[in-house]
Amino acid sequence: MKNLRLIFLLPLFPVCFFTGCSGDEYNENIFKSNATGAPGKILIVLDKQFWGTPLEKLIIEHFQKDITTLPQPEKTFSIEISDRKSFTKELKRNHTIVIFEIGDKANNKNARLEEATKDMWSIGQVVYKFRAANQKSAIALFLIEADKLIGELNENSRKKLMREYEFKGSAKIVNQLSKIQKLSISVPSDMTIEENYTGFSWLKRFRTKFADNNEHEIQQGLIIYTYPYIDDSTFTLNYQIAKRDSVFKYAVPGPTEGSYMATELRFGMQPEFTQKMMNDLYVFEMRGLWRVEGDLMGGPFLSISMFDEPNNRIVTIEGYVYAPHFEKREYLREMEAMIYSFQLIE
Repeated sequence: MKNLRLIFLLPLFPVCFFTGCSGDEYNENIFKSNATGAPGKILIVLDKQFWGTPLEKLIIEHFQKDITTLPQPEKTFSIEISDRKSFTKELKRNHTIVIFEIGDKANNKNARLEEATKDMWSIGQVVYKFRAANQKSAIALFLIEADKLIGELNENSRKKLMREYEFKGSAKIVNQLSKIQKLSISVPSDMTIEENYTGFSWLKRFRTKFADNNEHEIQQGLIIYTYPYIDDSTFTLNYQIAKRDSVFKYAVPGPTEGSYMATELRFGMQPEFTQKMMNDLYVFEMRGLWRVEGDLMGGPFLSISMFDEPNNRIVTIEGYVYAPHFEKREYLREMEAMIYSFQLIE
């Protein structure tokens, strides 16, 4: 009788494997691997007949604009271009893919950028597809959609890192900042707190990377400071620079006696700013370069300032990078993800 029961149970195994024995529906994602590639990398799928054409040049021009707030010019994204025949299983694992489907087909008649598809071939992946009947209409479509798409790709890369820090980050730091600064923020598990008292926090992350037959230190820092809100003149570039320098002069010392972090204003290198809404809050964002007064250190920074109305204060969160031997785009992108994970606590 036992053998007979076993015969009846065995055919049910494949059903349980694919659908789950709890009654859940089949989930195809369990067979997909995680997406690969740095947050700032984009795979472009474009048939070879369009390589070297005005369309390809336009794609490169927009995706690889120089970032003007870094010490040396770096491109907005790293891109790889593949034709459809080479678009194999390995390439389909990329985190961000932009496909250009161009040709005289019924589905391409109306030129359009289709809504992004998530997890198409890999988990955590996002795929965009441009459809057009010919190169001319593809160019016209790309010129309309490019800036919006680039903004969305930046947002996607930020969210990818934010998810990593949220699930694999430091709960200890989250708790300490919540208690002292009345805000939560997601940071990597290898970040440590240098200072943390009411109105000011300084967190640091150290890594080493090999280059030119030597190991070089990379430092990423997160600085949080608050001060009472007086009026809207707070949200001007001159005010933000002056406040930053006044706080850092006494709170962020450099490596040598009397040195301190300051905003780089020489040679016309004034920071750039934008204004936006985040989490239903007005945010003043500033990007620029920092230097150490009295020393030779320097690098890029990104800061956001906002009005915390329930606590009647201005909250500024800044991330900076020190990596003199390496490109800094991705390190700053990591800081951006930490900064924008903030949540204020009433």
